[in-house]
Amino acid sequence: MVIPEDIKNPRNWNPRDGTVILTEDNFIMYTFGYSHPKDLVISYLKYIPEEKLENFKIDFLDHKWKFRNITMIRPKELYSSKNFKSIRDTFKNYYPDYLYYSPFLQKEVFVVPYSHIKELFIPNKRLKFLLQKENLDSHESLALELIKLLSSSSGVQLSSFGIHGSTSYEMHSPNSDIDISVYGKDNFLTVKKAVSELVEKDIVKRAIKIPTDAYRLNRGIYSGTDFVFNAIRTLGETYNGYGHYKYEHIRRINFNARISEDKESVFRPAIYGIEDVEVFDKSIDMNLDKIRKVVSMIGEFRGLCKEGSRIEGVGMLEKVEDRKDSEIYYRIVIGSGKAKEYIKPVFPIL
Repeated sequence: MVIPEDIKNPRNWNPRDGTVILTEDNFIMYTFGYSHPKDLVISYLKYIPEEKLENFKIDFLDHKWKFRNITMIRPKELYSSKNFKSIRDTFKNYYPDYLYYSPFLQKEVFVVPYSHIKELFIPNKRLKFLLQKENLDSHESLALELIKLLSSSSGVQLSSFGIHGSTSYEMHSPNSDIDISVYGKDNFLTVKKAVSELVEKDIVKRAIKIPTDAYRLNRGIYSGTDFVFNAIRTLGETYNGYGHYKYEHIRRINFNARISEDKESVFRPAIYGIEDVEVFDKSIDMNLDKIRKVVSMIGEFRGLCKEGSRIEGVGMLEKVEDRKDSEIYYRIVIGSGKAKEYIKPVFPIL
């Protein structure tokens, strides 16, 4: 078996959203975002070795995955508040090195210490690995065929693509989705336009799995297989701003606002500039012009709305202290850990 390239010195690595981490304890965790504490990677848990099942007091999916010689299992509801608390408690008791209290986020987050990284699966490097691999299986062959089609149709170089998800770490099945990464905002939007043209030519079909897919238009079906493509920041678009800002939870807020800027909405976290903010709780007594951003930690709300359109939603109002420029403003976080946080477009959509 060909063993994927192992990055031996992760200190030379710039953590970016989309990288999959195999830990020394054989957890499979996904890098979240671009701002990370020194020698730590803020991540979220995806798969657990079955041998550690007895430590987790939650329900798991019936399906099991095989990663090399390790049987992997996955929680049924990884992101529910109840399960998140139970998983956190398990890690506190058995694997405390994977938890870190951030004084800037003012909450405890899951992390992978650099010292615990066993292997990294970086999307562009994993695509390069597939391009060089001999004896591809049918799923891998189709994934490469699709990526090459998107590259030639869009004019975006193959080097600006990556492979993500189970295909990247060879834990896929014949029925797995093809999860594609596109590096750079402009490249992502160019590929998105090319996909629309391929839909018109009936080469690919649209796929709508959840309501927001109808607006995001980043899912499709190619040769009977579902695929999805998402944006990753290039190194030039990346800034590790950990410690630049300090955040303070204020309260839950139900709001309506106009999108003033959408340039960073295609990444995760998705960042929207907002203006003309309205709130539906009259007990909120503040200058609403100070609420400048909506930040979604939930990938579903990436690239959802365009500049000039309106959104409504429910999220966590946070005070933001810019520690470099000594400025205070507010943002609304979607995916703060509380239940039923969302944003959605308000018709008409531009």
